Amino acid sequence: MYNIGIFTSGALKEATVTFKNKGYIAIDSVLDQKYIEQLYTTAPNINYDARGGYDDYYETIPWQEKERANELGNEIASKAHDHDFSYYHRISLVGMDTKFESELVQEFTQDIVRGGRLKDYIETVTGFEHLYTAFPTFSYYNKNHWITPHYDPNRKVAYLFYFNKVWKKHWGGDLCLLDEQDRVHTTIAPLGNRLVILDVSKPNFNKHFVSPVSRAGMNRYSLVGWYSERKPKNVN
Repeated sequence: MYNIGIFTSGALKEATVTFKNKGYIAIDSVLDQKYIEQLYTTAPNINYDARGGYDDYYETIPWQEKERANELGNEIASKAHDHDFSYYHRISLVGMDTKFESELVQEFTQDIVRGGRLKDYIETVTGFEHLYTAFPTFSYYNKNHWITPHYDPNRKVAYLFYFNKVWKKHWGGDLCLLDEQDRVHTTIAPLGNRLVILDVSKPNFNKHFVSPVSRAGMNRYSLVGWYSERKPKNVN
């Protein structure tokens, strides 16, 4: 499933050092070709719910309710400037009982939600232990979607897979990382078959947002999730 090259001792050492020094790492060609091709096909054809909110409030509208989903987007947009944090985009949760027609997509998603090889890799690279993830989400952004700068509190590490077979720089949709003065210091393009691992374990570190997707571009597809720490009961 995963490119075996990322598991060599040299690649793991390089990834570990990069993550420690920068607080993030972007890994290209992370999945075998047959898996990423299936994900390129699957991602645009998922039924995506609408989710939007500001501050601690959010609302999710089922994918069938298209008119109400558009209304939610307009409602959040009208209130966004009154709040420090707001967002509106499309999501599809992935759980242990989620089924996909493609056996390869099924294998990929279940490895993530059941704590398989991805978890082992991230624990090795980050040094974090006892990690678990809950309900990663397929997501897409277009010109009508946004998320403003924010932290991911009470989590250890974020992971983002991108499923955009073609992506041009001027289409936007970059993951943007900010410094303590809210200045963008790094932009990471959502290139297909790229995995980004982002340290979100420390307060006031790796504030981030997604830059607007251009009207001249295409939908931006990804799978996003977070790992939190859950120590065994016998561990102090």
